[in-house]
Amino acid sequence: MLVETKGNEGLDKDTMSKTKDMVYDLISRHLEVEGNPSESNADFKEANINDLVYIIINPIISDFRRRTKRNIRLRREKEIIAADNMTGGYEEFVVMNLISVKE
Repeated sequence: MLVETKGNEGLDKDTMSKTKDMVYDLISRHLEVEGNPSESNADFKEANINDLVYIIINPIISDFRRRTKRNIRLRREKEIIAADNMTGGYEEFVVMNLISVKE
Protein backbone atom coordinates (compact mmCIF):
# COMPACT_ATOMS: atom_id res chain seq x y z
CA MET A 1 0.00 0.00 0.00
CA LEU A 2 2.64 2.52 1.03
CA VAL A 3 5.04 1.68 -1.81
CA GLU A 4 2.23 1.87 -4.38
CA THR A 5 1.25 5.39 -3.32
CA LYS A 6 1.79 7.89 -6.12
CA GLY A 7 2.33 11.63 -6.05
CA ASN A 8 3.57 11.95 -2.47
CA GLU A 9 5.58 15.11 -2.22
CA GLY A 10 9.05 14.42 -0.87
CA LEU A 11 8.56 10.68 -0.44
CA ASP A 12 10.80 8.54 -2.60
CA LYS A 13 10.45 4.79 -3.17
CA ASP A 14 13.45 4.00 -0.96
CA THR A 15 11.94 5.89 1.98
CA MET A 16 8.57 4.23 1.50
CA SER A 17 10.19 0.81 1.26
CA LYS A 18 12.14 1.38 4.50
CA THR A 19 8.97 2.53 6.23
CA LYS A 20 7.11 -0.53 4.98
CA ASP A 21 9.87 -2.77 6.33
CA MET A 22 9.73 -0.98 9.69
CA VAL A 23 5.94 -1.39 9.87
CA TYR A 24 6.25 -5.09 9.05
CA ASP A 25 8.88 -5.52 11.77
CA LEU A 26 6.74 -3.67 14.34
CA ILE A 27 3.68 -5.79 13.48
CA SER A 28 5.76 -8.95 13.84
CA ARG A 29 7.11 -7.81 17.20
CA HIS A 30 3.63 -6.87 18.42
CA LEU A 31 2.19 -10.24 17.44
CA GLU A 32 5.14 -12.00 19.04
CA VAL A 33 4.44 -10.27 22.34
CA GLU A 34 0.61 -10.10 22.25
CA GLY A 35 -0.20 -13.18 20.18
CA ASN A 36 -2.40 -13.40 17.11
CA PRO A 37 -5.77 -11.61 17.27
CA SER A 38 -8.56 -14.12 17.52
CA GLU A 39 -12.16 -14.17 18.68
CA SER A 40 -11.36 -17.34 20.60
CA ASN A 41 -8.71 -15.52 22.68
CA ALA A 42 -10.61 -14.02 25.64
CA ASP A 43 -7.64 -11.76 26.48
CA PHE A 44 -7.58 -10.10 23.08
CA LYS A 45 -9.74 -6.97 23.35
CA GLU A 46 -10.34 -3.80 21.32
CA ALA A 47 -7.39 -2.14 23.09
CA ASN A 48 -5.08 -4.76 21.57
CA ILE A 49 -6.39 -3.93 18.09
CA ASN A 50 -5.99 -0.19 18.76
CA ASP A 51 -2.38 -0.79 19.78
CA LEU A 52 -1.77 -2.71 16.56
CA VAL A 53 -3.36 0.05 14.45
CA TYR A 54 -1.19 2.63 16.22
CA ILE A 55 1.93 0.56 15.58
CA ILE A 56 1.07 0.51 11.85
CA ILE A 57 0.12 4.21 11.51
CA ASN A 58 2.85 5.74 13.69
CA PRO A 59 5.94 5.23 11.46
CA ILE A 60 3.98 6.14 8.32
CA ILE A 61 2.85 9.48 9.74
CA SER A 62 6.26 10.17 11.27
CA ASP A 63 8.11 9.63 7.99
CA PHE A 64 5.54 11.65 6.07
CA ARG A 65 5.92 14.57 8.51
CA ARG A 66 9.72 14.45 8.34
CA ARG A 67 9.85 14.34 4.55
CA THR A 68 7.13 16.85 3.71
CA LYS A 69 7.33 19.18 6.77
CA ARG A 70 3.52 19.11 6.86
CA ASN A 71 1.89 19.62 10.23
CA ILE A 72 -0.23 16.48 10.48
CA ARG A 73 -1.05 14.81 13.77
CA LEU A 74 -2.67 11.58 14.87
CA ARG A 75 -5.57 12.05 17.25
CA ARG A 76 -7.39 9.33 19.17
CA GLU A 77 -11.07 9.28 20.13
CA LYS A 78 -11.84 12.36 18.06
CA GLU A 79 -15.43 13.41 17.40
CA ILE A 80 -16.12 14.20 13.76
CA ILE A 81 -18.61 17.04 13.24
CA ALA A 82 -19.94 17.93 9.78
CA ALA A 83 -20.53 21.47 8.51
CA ASP A 84 -24.23 21.13 9.44
CA ASN A 85 -23.21 20.34 13.06
CA MET A 86 -24.23 16.69 12.73
CA THR A 87 -21.85 14.37 14.52
CA GLY A 88 -20.60 11.13 13.10
CA GLY A 89 -19.61 9.88 16.54
CA TYR A 90 -16.15 9.28 17.86
CA GLU A 91 -13.46 7.79 15.64
CA GLU A 92 -10.70 5.68 17.15
CA PHE A 93 -7.97 7.28 15.02
CA VAL A 94 -8.01 10.49 13.01
CA VAL A 95 -5.14 12.00 11.03
CA MET A 96 -5.48 15.76 11.06
CA ASN A 97 -3.72 18.34 8.92
CA LEU A 98 -3.22 21.28 11.26
CA ILE A 99 -3.30 24.69 9.63
CA SER A 100 -3.09 28.20 10.99
CA VAL A 101 -4.72 31.31 9.69
CA LYS A 102 -2.96 34.63 10.19
CA GLU A 103 -4.74 37.92 9.70
